[in-house]
Amino acid sequence: MKVIYNSIIPFPGFAYMNLFGVLFGRNECKNKLTRRTYTHESIHSEQYKDLLYIFFLPLYLLEWVIKIPFSWFYKKKKYGRTISKVAYRSISFEQEAFYNQYDYDYLNKRKRFAWVKYIFTMYDPDKEVPRTGYEEYLSPENLK
Repeated sequence: MKVIYNSIIPFPGFAYMNLFGVLFGRNECKNKLTRRTYTHESIHSEQYKDLLYIFFLPLYLLEWVIKIPFSWFYKKKKYGRTISKVAYRSISFEQEAFYNQYDYDYLNKRKRFAWVKYIFTMYDPDKEVPRTGYEEYLSPENLK
């Protein structure tokens, strides 16, 4: 996956964004790409391929809009998240990526359309693998 650093994409407040299988990172995040983030974004690249690239973003946005009202009822104080954040984490594409971002071999065993099983579910932080104390940073040479 190609990584491009710039000051425009993604929007301020975000570190990385995958668009059509290309990973965009903010300039201030150069040399801070972790293996976890790379795996997360690589899962999105596979999802783009599942949907022939053109259907990914429309479905992503549609699912986010649909899940906003459900997030109002689902949001619990223990999650410490806003309604839009719960809706974002509940998008099926994000659930697959978040739940599997620490499984660095996931892409080798992933089945096509694996995100479909998350469509009718809401994000559950208890299913997410907790962060370890150590984050492995990837050098540009490791990305080729």
